[in-house]
Amino acid sequence: MTIKIISNPYSYEIKYLVFNKQNNCWDNLDLSNLNSKLREDESVRNFLPFRIKDIIDIIIDEYYNGGEKINIYFEGTQEEFVELQHVCQAKDIAKVVELFKTNTFLENARVIFGDIRNIFSNVKPIIESIISDDKKVIRDLNKISDALEDIIPICVFGNYSSGKSTFINALIGNEILPSGDNPVTAKIYKIRRSRQSDEARIRFEYNKEKFEFLFEDKGFRVFKGEQDNELVKRVFERLEEIDANENTVEDNLLSQHVNVALDIINGFEKKDKNVKVISNVIEIDIPFSREGILGESYNNFVIFDTPGSNSESNSDHAKVLSEALDGFSNGIPVWVTSLETVDTNDNATLCDKILKIDALDARFTMIIFNKADCSNVEGDHLTVAMEKKILEYNSVEKMYSAGIYFTSSIMGLGSKNKGKFLDHHYRKMYRAQKIYYNDPDDVEYTRLYKYNIMPYQIKEDMIASMSVADNLVYANSGLMSVEQEMENFASKYAAYNKCQMVYMFLKSVIDEANKRIDVKTNVLKTACDKLNNELDTEKAHQIEVLKSKADEAERKIYSESKDYTNTFIDDMGYLECDIEHFKAVARTSSLTNKTENDFVNVKKKSNEAVDIAVSNVKNIIGGEGKFGDRLKAAGQGVGNAVSRWNEMKNTKREIDKKTSDDIIENATELYRDTIIIAQGVLAKEMVSYWSARSNEFKVQLIQMITENDSLSDSEKDELKTIIVDNTAPDFDGRANEYFKKSRFLMGNILGVHVLDNERINIEKLHKSYNAKIVKDAKKIGSELNENSYSEFKSWKLNLVSELEDRIVDYNPQLRTLASVIKEETERINKLADDQREIMRSLESIEDWMQWKDA
Repeated sequence: MTIKIISNPYSYEIKYLVFNKQNNCWDNLDLSNLNSKLREDESVRNFLPFRIKDIIDIIIDEYYNGGEKINIYFEGTQEEFVELQHVCQAKDIAKVVELFKTNTFLENARVIFGDIRNIFSNVKPIIESIISDDKKVIRDLNKISDALEDIIPICVFGNYSSGKSTFINALIGNEILPSGDNPVTAKIYKIRRSRQSDEARIRFEYNKEKFEFLFEDKGFRVFKGEQDNELVKRVFERLEEIDANENTVEDNLLSQHVNVALDIINGFEKKDKNVKVISNVIEIDIPFSREGILGESYNNFVIFDTPGSNSESNSDHAKVLSEALDGFSNGIPVWVTSLETVDTNDNATLCDKILKIDALDARFTMIIFNKADCSNVEGDHLTVAMEKKILEYNSVEKMYSAGIYFTSSIMGLGSKNKGKFLDHHYRKMYRAQKIYYNDPDDVEYTRLYKYNIMPYQIKEDMIASMSVADNLVYANSGLMSVEQEMENFASKYAAYNKCQMVYMFLKSVIDEANKRIDVKTNVLKTACDKLNNELDTEKAHQIEVLKSKADEAERKIYSESKDYTNTFIDDMGYLECDIEHFKAVARTSSLTNKTENDFVNVKKKSNEAVDIAVSNVKNIIGGEGKFGDRLKAAGQGVGNAVSRWNEMKNTKREIDKKTSDDIIENATELYRDTIIIAQGVLAKEMVSYWSARSNEFKVQLIQMITENDSLSDSEKDELKTIIVDNTAPDFDGRANEYFKKSRFLMGNILGVHVLDNERINIEKLHKSYNAKIVKDAKKIGSELNENSYSEFKSWKLNLVSELEDRIVDYNPQLRTLASVIKEETERINKLADDQREIMRSLESIEDWMQWKDA
């Protein structure tokens, strides 16, 4: 049985094909096995690394018959293949599955993300100029800009008493958020990492006035907002009390100040529950502890602390959260609950509300079983039955994807703040339990991360990473594994969604631009119709003939330009490489690698061992000495011969591999050098070609004017002067602009999958190389030609429009109307140019994200 898995993480789609031996083709699994579990949505619409083990288990269960291994071919990204390879190398799976990677692949998002970000940055001002009046488009534009700047929203939600505030404090590394079981306000804390280690800010609205509190080291001041009000006075009073208290710990004074200020702000609405005086969202900038992964990360995390849902006073929390997340995307949903309370109606209702928020990516939901040190879980890991029971809980079934993490937020927080808690109860708990998390020899040694429920291969890597951590309490509290997965999401997985976001957004912008061009074209057509109706018959005929002949000349030039470009490239004989070049590289490389690996000596020893083995075998019958000794010598000789032969075989394999690598490297470098030369030659040729065509067009226009008997001699001379004095476009500038993109110098240009013998097929490489270099050269030539044609067309329209204006000027009463037409024509030309630039950007992104053949 042979099955193919095709994974596209950009479109969140996994396909399965079954090889049909009878017809020698791949059949869609939907047609071949209607009852397969692989047809279920969670096996089709998911992120492959989170489902790999389940998918392989399903394939084995449904297709393995106890005989030959199942052959699984994979098409997707390299990092997905590595995850799949990890699973398939497990002993129980390796016995029944053989994994192969096809030559069709997608680039890893991390590889292409920078290029797509640059493309978007270049095209963003163009989009803003076209659709500046569309608030939704501009909002989406800013949303993507934020997403491309590595802003990763972490949305923490959960019901009251789940320890949500303590969990967030643990992520930050200090007690910032006030904790308590019965808050009554539906406020959302939006927390960013401060750029300064000794500075914090709080931003909010109080009675519809914007306020910003600034905390600098030990100081506090109102940075924005009126200071003479009850709230500000109360904050000052409380901070003065803290500073005057002799028991105040200087080390975390900044955290204490922020904590107190937030407590006062949050509590101000308790005076009158029916009147909202504080804004729904309170923004906080605070330093993150450098003892944790988030504090050291290059990614820009924004933590959203949402109010609990199981309270009548906070029934609108999902709406408030959705509004707070507007402008964000690609967020990580983090559900904080506990093992004891996970299976409740409140949690099920909460999950339903969260899953409806568009800004959150439900494929990456993290479930946090907080207060895990208080849970009744025994042993070093969960039993199969316990894990199954947890996964079958109603709310867990809805939310499970990235994993379930067992944590103790108090221990995690203490590992970062060195046990210096503001909360006295937390301090006592940390001091009492620290030994269990820090002493591997203690009988109660606790490693909460080992209870985590997550994809097989991801958990293996996680356990290996946690087991060598320097800060044992941080790792064993489970917090380190949570932050590591957040970092993995931000650095690895989120890039796929971001790339797809840009692509889909540009597609929608192009549609919007088309609508606007249609509107402006209709405006122009109306003006032109009005002008033609008012022009006298003679002048109308003159303009119609001029436009018609100019359009005909343009079409002819454009058609000939495409043929000329292809012919020119076909004549660029130096593009293709002679096969003897690769053969020479192979010979030189092979000789060098044989010398470096002492192959002659290895082969000699192998041959000698074979000769000895043959001699010993012959000596068994009729030789001297005891028969047992002769038999033993023969066995040793054969064993040594086999060992030497394997050594020679492995050495030869290594030489072939290095030689193949050298050939590919040489081909890649040759391609890079040749394509750069080709770009320069083509750019220069296109400049020359289109400059000549522009001059020819001017000559044809002059001929048209000369042959027009309805114009006076003075009018003809004036029109000829306009044509002669009109400067052709700067084709060189556009060619250079294109050339700098170096769009074809991307990554592993000629990646070739070498089979077990590690020898490369020179003939196949030669054909692939020549096919690619010619194909890419023609693509470059075609785009350079299209760019030049775009410049020519705009120039031609403006020139003809100027001639038309002058002809109309011979009828003064129509000047105003003609001016309107000219302005609208220029706007449409500019809009069309901008649209082409957006389309080119979209095509470039498609090139990066499309399937490629090695």
